[in-house]
Amino acid sequence: AHNAVATMGVRDYDFQVPYGVVTMKDHRIVAIEEKPVHHCFVNAGIYVLEPEALAFVPHDAYFDMPSLFDALLSGGRETAAFPIREYWLDIGKLSDYDQANHDFSRHFQ
Repeated sequence: AHNAVATMGVRDYDFQVPYGVVTMKDHRIVAIEEKPVHHCFVNAGIYVLEPEALAFVPHDAYFDMPSLFDALLSGGRETAAFPIREYWLDIGKLSDYDQANHDFSRHFQ
């Protein structure tokens, strides 16, 4: 729908700074925000690629997906993000992988 050569699944992510954040100009305090919550989208590690995107992948070097998106953007190619609202969990740590297996057996079978 967006005519993108690459689409990245993204997830809403909020995190709270556990301290008061001080904004300064030179040595003067100009604002204090107590324990602010920051909102952003994070890469969910899910991708859809058009075949033409593969032309940006070098054949003789390590090249991860963020590097591919950087190359596509630098090359003026259209990329898109698709917000994932369904269940998603990063399984980069063993404890998260165990949690995903537990969730799957409890909620999806």
